[in-house]
Amino acid sequence: TEAADSQALVAQLNEYLGEMVECVFRHEGTLDKFIGDAVMAVWGNVRVRTEREDAVSAVRAALDMLAALERLNAGWRARGVTELHIGVGLNHGEVIVGNLGAPRRKEFTVIGDAVNLASRLGVTKEYGLALVLGESVAEHARAEFVVQAVDFIRVKGKTRPVAIFTVRPARDVSLEVYERALADYRAGRFAQARDGFADAARLAAMPGAAPAPGVGRDPLPTLYLKRCDAMLANPPGADWDGVFVMRSK
Repeated sequence: TEAADSQALVAQLNEYLGEMVECVFRHEGTLDKFIGDAVMAVWGNVRVRTEREDAVSAVRAALDMLAALERLNAGWRARGVTELHIGVGLNHGEVIVGNLGAPRRKEFTVIGDAVNLASRLGVTKEYGLALVLGESVAEHARAEFVVQAVDFIRVKGKTRPVAIFTVRPARDVSLEVYERALADYRAGRFAQARDGFADAARLAAMPGAAPAPGVGRDPLPTLYLKRCDAMLANPPGADWDGVFVMRSK
């Protein structure tokens, strides 16, 4: 925003937000609010289906958003307009639904621990991903999507670590090699894990490898290669539990 013309920026954001909202509506979600340039959407607050149907619809909407943004970016590039990049975090759980606010202005919205965690799952930049799923969403999504484990993290404001995931368009060899390397990493076998992540990174770079939605080549093997190097250089103590602590919201 620092270098952008204000009128052009508002026009671009309105074009972007319009497309994102249509993705939410296409997949039966509710637009809760805009938070600056962010979109907060909810499934199951107005029309309740099964938990799995709502979770799967949310994942479909997120993937639709990423595809829509690719189309928008192609048009903006052709017009000489700066591209936009987004990250989507999805969580599932019980919430309180109702009209909240002051007597002079209320909003129909949701609050609760599941909402707070959803806001903390915007950790996409740290992993080079465009989509991050909480564990509860991932469990429901497995029936229809290829789910890839990302990490165990402890988010700011929470004491219990949570597992996070993303989705892949297909299961391929690079994902299988990555999963074996991740098991070695979590078991503290860092040298073995490093070899596995190196193989996964090489396979992910090959033509025909399943891309990560919205970002192309899977960035996770390279990220874990760096972590393994750090662990081998400075081995963790006996109390290491494989949890990565997020220092910011």
